[in-house]
Amino acid sequence: MGILDGYTFGPADEDDEVDEEVAQVSPAIAEDESSLSLSLPHRRIYNIEEILESDERIEFAIEGLLPTNGLMYVGARSGTGKSILAIQMAVDLVLGRDTMTLKHGKNLPQQRLIYFSLEMGKLEFKERFEAMYPNRTEEEKKLLRENLLVYCDPEPFRLWTSDHAADMVRLASRAQITGQIIDTASVSFGSTLTNQEEVNKTIENMYVLRNRIGFYQIIPCHTRKLPAGVVANLEDVTVDEIFGHSGVAQSASSVLLMHTDKKKDSTKNLKDGEKVVWLMNPKARFAPEFAPFKTVLRTNPLQFRRDAIELPPLTQEKRKELKENRAANPRPILDGIDFGSVVGDDDI
Repeated sequence: MGILDGYTFGPADEDDEVDEEVAQVSPAIAEDESSLSLSLPHRRIYNIEEILESDERIEFAIEGLLPTNGLMYVGARSGTGKSILAIQMAVDLVLGRDTMTLKHGKNLPQQRLIYFSLEMGKLEFKERFEAMYPNRTEEEKKLLRENLLVYCDPEPFRLWTSDHAADMVRLASRAQITGQIIDTASVSFGSTLTNQEEVNKTIENMYVLRNRIGFYQIIPCHTRKLPAGVVANLEDVTVDEIFGHSGVAQSASSVLLMHTDKKKDSTKNLKDGEKVVWLMNPKARFAPEFAPFKTVLRTNPLQFRRDAIELPPLTQEKRKELKENRAANPRPILDGIDFGSVVGDDDI
C-alpha cells in the first residue's frame, strides 16, 4: 500500500476531484507487456530500454541543483540567514530570475509556491518581507499576489503523522503549486531531528508527496552542534553529522550549507550590521558542484546581495596544504568538512 493510500481525507473531501487525483497510484505511462507482467498493481517495474528510450528529461527549477520534483536542504546555524535566503529564493522563482549565483531554470512555466512559515507568525513574516522588499513594482506585486502563498498559522505541521501529511497534500494539490518551502525542518520533521523513526517517516511522506503531485521543496534546516569527540576530529565530520540525521542529507537532490564569516578583515568595508556569508554545496546530485561563493547580507533592505562573489575551485595541492594546516591548527568547525571546494585564507 502506498503511503498516501492509507490517508483518510474526511467528509469535506469526498467529492473533491483533486484529492481523488492525488490518491492515484501511478501516472499514465506507455505500457510494455514484458515489464508490466512482472509488476504489481501498485508497484511498477520498467525494463531498462523503457527508461533509456523515454523522451523525458530532468527539468530544473534552479539549474543543476533543484529538479522540478526535487528537494533542496539549506543548512545553517541560527541567525545565519536561512529564512532570508529561502524567502529570496521564493520571490525570485516567482519573478523568474536568478538568486545570486543560483541560476533560474530554463523554459519554466510561471512558478507558484506555498511558503510554510513554521517559525514566524503572520506579523513576523510581514515585518521580514517588508524589510526585504520595500519597493515592489506594480508588476511584481501582481505576480507575487497570484503566485506566492503563505501558511503562517500557529497550528504546526507534524509531517511524520498521517493526518498532518494529508493536510499538506490537500493544500499543495488545491493550490496547484510548482514548489513549496518548509521553514524549517526542525519543527516539522520530528519531535527532534535525532528521532530516527519520525524523521524517516517524514522523509518518506515528503518523497511521495513531491512525486505524486509534481513539485519541488526547499527546506531550511538548523545544523546541529557537534559533540566534543567529533569536534576534536574534524577530518571525520560528515554532512550527515552536521544535520544530525543521515536520511536528511541522503534524501536531498542538493544541499547548501551557509556559514557566517566572522574574520574581521572580511567586514572592514561593510556597513554597520552587515555580514559576509559563505554558501557551499556539499551535495549536488545532478550536476558538478559549484564553487563556494560569498555574499553580503544587507540590513537595508534585509536581503542577500545579488553580486555574490564566486570563487574558483581549489587545486589538489591547495587542498592538501589546507588539510595539513587544519591538522596542525584546528579552526572553526566548517573548515574540517570536505566540501570539495573549500575556501582558504588567501580567498578571503
